[in-house]
Amino acid sequence: MASEVESQAVQGQTPGLTTDTSRSSAVEEQDFAGSAIDPEANDGSVFFEVANQVGSELSTLSPYDVAGGMRQLGGQFKEKGRKNLADGTQALRALDWQHGWAGLRESAEATELLKVPAGAVQLFLAAILFGLFYAIFYTAKFGPAAVEKINEKIVKPLSERTAPLIAQGREKLLSLASGSSAEPPVVVEQEETP
Repeated sequence: MASEVESQAVQGQTPGLTTDTSRSSAVEEQDFAGSAIDPEANDGSVFFEVANQVGSELSTLSPYDVAGGMRQLGGQFKEKGRKNLADGTQALRALDWQHGWAGLRESAEATELLKVPAGAVQLFLAAILFGLFYAIFYTAKFGPAAVEKINEKIVKPLSERTAPLIAQGREKLLSLASGSSAEPPVVVEQEETP
């Protein structure tokens, strides 16, 4: 298995995912130059095979792996966004406003000016990815202990207090269902807890 993963990594493939090049679908067999593509010819089986492979690979990730990936992607988007925003603001400063519309058109570089909104979007995505990192990481780190404390301090005492009432309600429903409601209801006294 290790040599298979190494050979896939050397060939530029994602380790663990296998690609079957012998498989052909109806879309691959059609001539794209002139004929129309028949949507009924492809049943989507290739898509579902790949989706199942990806799903099985993703299920092996721990929450810490996912959180680390979100942090890494957030860092990449932050750096790209900062660079694009800096380049775009330099292009905005280099615009020739003093010579009117003609000077503005000559000094404007569209690709450089478009870096301002691109950088803003990248920084916004970085903030979302960092938010996902914090939500996943801290939930995975502190979530199980918090659930255990909630069960211990709230759920268990509450279920102990309500158990007699639930039993009394069950008995009453059974007696009503059987039709013998002549018996007086049984009152269960609760123990008072300090």
